[in-house]
Amino acid sequence: MASESILDLQKQSSSSYVYFTAALLFLHNTGLGGCFVYGGLTLFYHREETQEEDRFFMYLTEDEASNYMSIVPLLNLFGSILGYPAAEYFGRKPTLMATNVMQILGFSIIYFSNNFALLMVGRSLTCFALGFGVMVPFVLISEITTIKQRAPLSVINTQSISYGILASFFFVYLFPTKYLIFFTAGESALFLILSFFLPESPHFLIRKGKIQEAEKVYRKLRGK
Repeated sequence: MASESILDLQKQSSSSYVYFTAALLFLHNTGLGGCFVYGGLTLFYHREETQEEDRFFMYLTEDEASNYMSIVPLLNLFGSILGYPAAEYFGRKPTLMATNVMQILGFSIIYFSNNFALLMVGRSLTCFALGFGVMVPFVLISEITTIKQRAPLSVINTQSISYGILASFFFVYLFPTKYLIFFTAGESALFLILSFFLPESPHFLIRKGKIQEAEKVYRKLRGK
């Protein structure tokens, strides 16, 4: 009986804010997907033999190219290990925002780099951010959705990284690859702008003793 009454109450609630939040998290994850394939999509141009005055991508030797690609899984793993504890300590929303700040900063360093060491600093920051922010959307989705919403929105959220990968491939099919960095960083910038409307997890707020704030978030999420 208790479970039926919960379902009845959830059916009566408004879902618009939950779906809006899910869309923001979708945008966040598409940016991570773009970051994941950025190195592979640009490596050819880093290795391409061309005149220096016509070069947009810094030339990389074979060893430099290997390092450029091989740091992805290591820093991704390191970031993912630290991402969840950060979300538990600082909150889901600040962790998501920090991820996108790191993405923008990393791509900015890559864009303005004039030597391999600086390029690797920017590359390392984006790869770390990729792991740092990858788990938090799934946690937040599970904490704000109703029973009926949870499964479909979780699946869509999982797929959003793949959509981000596909979007990056589609972008370089339509436009010169040198503009990919603006597309990928732009996704993070757009998320940061819209993150003002992103709710904090009510579960997190309750664990921090912020009961009234959690109640306000719940009411907003349920359209009450």
